[in-house]
Formats: sequence, C-alpha cells, structure tokens
Amino acid sequence: MSRLISLPHIGLRNIKTSIAVFICLVLYYFFNRQGVLLAAAAALLCMQDSVEKSITDGFNRALGTVMGGALGIAFKYFELMSINVYFAFIVCMLCVSTLIYVCVLINRKSMVAITCIVFLAVAVNPMTADYPVEYAVGRVIDTIVGIVIAVAVNRFFFIPQRMRVKSEKGEGANFSYAFKRADHMPIIDWEGGVFSEIYISPRGAVFDEWNFVWRFAVVSVNRSETRLKKAEGYRRAIMPLESDVRVGIKGMDDTVITRYGNETFDAGRGAVFLGNGRNLHLIFKDGISLEMSEIMSGETFDVDKNGVTAIYSLYDGVKASLSVDGKEVFVGTLNEGDFISFDDLERGTITIDAAEGLASGPAAVRVASLSSIS
Repeated sequence: MSRLISLPHIGLRNIKTSIAVFICLVLYYFFNRQGVLLAAAAALLCMQDSVEKSITDGFNRALGTVMGGALGIAFKYFELMSINVYFAFIVCMLCVSTLIYVCVLINRKSMVAITCIVFLAVAVNPMTADYPVEYAVGRVIDTIVGIVIAVAVNRFFFIPQRMRVKSEKGEGANFSYAFKRADHMPIIDWEGGVFSEIYISPRGAVFDEWNFVWRFAVVSVNRSETRLKKAEGYRRAIMPLESDVRVGIKGMDDTVITRYGNETFDAGRGAVFLGNGRNLHLIFKDGISLEMSEIMSGETFDVDKNGVTAIYSLYDGVKASLSVDGKEVFVGTLNEGDFISFDDLERGTITIDAAEGLASGPAAVRVASLSSIS
C-alpha cells in the first residue's frame, strides 16, 4: 500500500535567509573582498520572521560583534600563543566563557553565538599575527555588513502584511491592525515538537530574552509527556485544538483541559504537558488580564476600552468585521491559522461569520483583555 509523505512547506524565512546569503556572496565577489564567511554567517543568524525582530536582533549582534572583536584584539596583544600554546587555549576558553556570561548578564542571549565567533576569528587565526587591529576591525565590518543585509532583505524584499486603517468619521474609529497569514509564520523545532510564534507584544520583543508583555503561539506536541519551560513573573494559558489534554502542575492536582477549553496557571510553576496534538499557548506578564475564548459563527462582541483584541481563525473563509458607531470600518477574510490583532481601538463591535458548510464548533479563537470586552 502506498503511503503519502507530507513534507513541510518552504517557509518565508527560509527564502529570505537564502537571498541574504546570496547577496553577501555576490557583493564580496564583486568587490574581491575577504570575510564573506562572517558576513554570510551574520546574515544567517540575524534573519528573523519580522522586520522589528531583525532590527532588534541586528543591534544585539552588532554589539556582540564589537565585544568579540575587542576581546580578540586584547588576546592578540599579549601574544599568548607565542608564550605557550596550551596556556593560550586555556585563556581562550575562559574568554569564551566570560563572553557568554556577559551576554546572559545583560539579557542579550541572542548575541552569544556571533560574539564568540568574532572573538575566535580574531584570536586564533594565525593571519592576524602581524596586524591584529586591522584584521579585527575588518571582521567586525564584515559581520555588520551581513547584519545590515539581513535587515534590508527583511524590510524591502518582503513587506510585512501590516497596515494602518483610519476612519474619517466617528470618534474612536482611528485604529491600527496587524494581519498575519499562516504561511508567514515560521515553524520552529523544540523538544516537544514544533511551534509557530503567531504574535508577540511589543513588536520586536524576543521570547528567549523575556522582554515581552504577551506572546501567542500554536504548538504541535508529538510526545506523550513534555516539560514546559518555567517563566517566572508570567502566566500561561493553554487551549487544545484537537483533543483533550492533561497538564500536571507542581503543587496541584493534574488538570484535564477539554478541546477548545482553556486553563490558566502560574507559568513559574513546574508543569508537564501530558498528551499530544495541536494547542494554542498564551503567555502574559503577571498584573495584566488576558484570556482565550472560542467564537462561534455569527457571534458579535463589543470592545469598549483600549486593550488587546485579537482573532485566530480555525477554518478557511472566516469573515471578521469591525463596526464603530454603526458604520462598518473594517472587513477581512481569514483562512485557517491566520491572525489579526486590533490596536488602539477605543470602542467598536466585532462580528465573526464563518463560510457556509462549517461543521459545528467554534470558527475562531479570541485573545482579549478581560477589561476590554463585553
């Protein structure tokens, strides 16, 4: 019996990264310049799924490049390799450890790799013996070139699907929205399966640096038991999309979460996810009130205060419309996995309508501030 093989699609981040590397190769070949390896590596490391993240990550990696280059120059200045090669290797090891520690200390984990790469490129390369400063400056420039190319490709080759919409009439009708297609969400491996980061606020925040207010992701778990990462100062909400799951939370009895139900708990507690399938994960800082809830086709809800109001579509052809003072000011069609977030919305009425033939069950999931909906 033949069996169909499901292959993952080629994501947008894959394409953007490849283009950035190609530009590095062509640029360095045209100018007959050495250092293309560092430039291409920087482009690879700096490419992110959004312009904001690339800029933030690019700044961090540029800072790491300068740090690594400066320490590499200092290492070369003392000519440790000519004294005793094994002693030099031990000092080199301590330098790498120090660079990692400093990056973690200043909450810039994303720049660890590039910082250490630049340091090693300067410190242990025998070509730098006669001109360490010039070589180090050149490698710093090469790395920054790669970072700039990655940010430029992200910004100008693929413009994010975000736009501002303003209404001419009605106080409170001025608002903005972020619209993200499912095929623009990178698929990332993790120890329990794969996940896609749907949205993170503020824009440009980085999950691993814990500098975000809230983050929304779809997680596919392929293990029967998965330990969830602790997040001190945050709360976590889980909504299963395919079947019931069980969550074991330290200090509490196991909790069964039914399909399209959700459970919110302290993310700082140790927790084990028992089950597999696709789930929505919402993580938000202590002190703010967010919830996930299912939305049925034809459902209408009012937004009466500034706050988070976002929609995640569960099916193709889901129509989301926004009216202010009885006038429709926005309408959009979402396919399965698409996401839209309304910002700066003082008041309005949102209506969700699913395509004909939708099976019983919710059409979408709403993420909202408890104080902003009624």
